[in-house]
Amino acid sequence: MKFLSSLQDDLWFAEEDVIGTEAHNIMLFEQGILNKEEISKILSSLEKVKKKIEKNELELDSSFEDIHPLIEKMVIDDIGIEIGGKIHTGRSRNPFTTF
Repeated sequence: MKFLSSLQDDLWFAEEDVIGTEAHNIMLFEQGILNKEEISKILSSLEKVKKKIEKNELELDSSFEDIHPLIEKMVIDDIGIEIGGKIHTGRSRNPFTTF
């Protein structure tokens, strides 16, 4: 896993990943996929993650391949799987996919 993990290298864009996740979840709310309670809890949790990143207090778990699932796990740990498990609904982690 040490060889495959980009977690340490991903730290430079961790805050931007949280911002992108916030935007994605606002879209899910606007499309009626998330309700008011869910979006409120998700955005609040993501702000907690962002503050940890800003304060350089993010605890890296080497069992994660990269920053994306680590952020998702932090949200799930904070607000539970029922809501936190929805943060990447319909989202591709590969923005360079061509069709």
